[in-house]
Amino acid sequence: MKFPGQLTVSIIIVGWNCWEYLQKCLNSIFNNPPSCIFEVLYIDNSSKDNSVYLVKSNFPEVIIIENKVNLGFQKANNQGIKIAKGRYIILLNPDTVVLNGALDRMVTFFEKNKCVGAASPKCLFPDGSIQWSVANFPFVREIFWWLCANHKSLAWIFNFKKKQNFINTDLTQEQGYAYGAFFVFRKEIVDEIGLMDENFFLAGGDIAWSLKIKEKGWKIYYVADVKIIHCEGGSRRKNPEASFIDWIKAHRRLFYKYKGFFSGVTVDIFFIINFMMNFCFNIFFCFIKQRASLKLVGYWVSIFKSVYFKDNSIS
Repeated sequence: MKFPGQLTVSIIIVGWNCWEYLQKCLNSIFNNPPSCIFEVLYIDNSSKDNSVYLVKSNFPEVIIIENKVNLGFQKANNQGIKIAKGRYIILLNPDTVVLNGALDRMVTFFEKNKCVGAASPKCLFPDGSIQWSVANFPFVREIFWWLCANHKSLAWIFNFKKKQNFINTDLTQEQGYAYGAFFVFRKEIVDEIGLMDENFFLAGGDIAWSLKIKEKGWKIYYVADVKIIHCEGGSRRKNPEASFIDWIKAHRRLFYKYKGFFSGVTVDIFFIINFMMNFCFNIFFCFIKQRASLKLVGYWVSIFKSVYFKDNSIS
């Protein structure tokens, strides 16, 4: 499949202090390029690890936007979307590796399926095992299972066992939302639904945007024969507390906005139970002279205050 003289694919990568991953990601793109004309845009969110200089030095063909502050995933991607020239746009995490033929196969899939507005591929862990890939909108029960998985006492009370994934990941299929690690969409969609919701900082934006795409009648697919490696959370590991706070805020916003007030309150109850159980557990161990637990008490209090008392808008 060829598109002579036409820029077909725009790849947008947002990074923050992630050169160790970004270098491998960019190498994988240029070592396994699509057969069509493409461009790569790197949006740097005020990195302190010399990422911008290193990209300029090692990958001069990459278009770079430098932000003076960390704008988050959605705002930075919107910067790239505004100037992207490709018919298809890929939002790609820097902690991914694009495998041979992946980009061509994804373009071919879109060309053959005109009803598809967005898609994401099969994600693999670095060891080659299947990562969670087929994405569906989270339901209240999923947050409950998350709560049980984090507390053995609740898992015992409710006879919780780790859920088995019965979804056939070898089958290309319609899904609830395109996974943000490799989110592909038609550029024309932006004219219909606008840019990504900037109320989300890191997590949740891919879900919210997918729902808007579906509201316009487009389908969203998981494409099984397109494969990437995803290290998962490369930048998040640098600040796990902030990432966890962002994850909870994003899910609160998603449930209140898209599932209704009752679902939002129910999910809030589960989150508060999680906070209370962790708080009480560590208070108990403080009494038996485990000083490390005192720090964890402060940790959970800090997260609770950040979620419910600092910029806790769910609009």
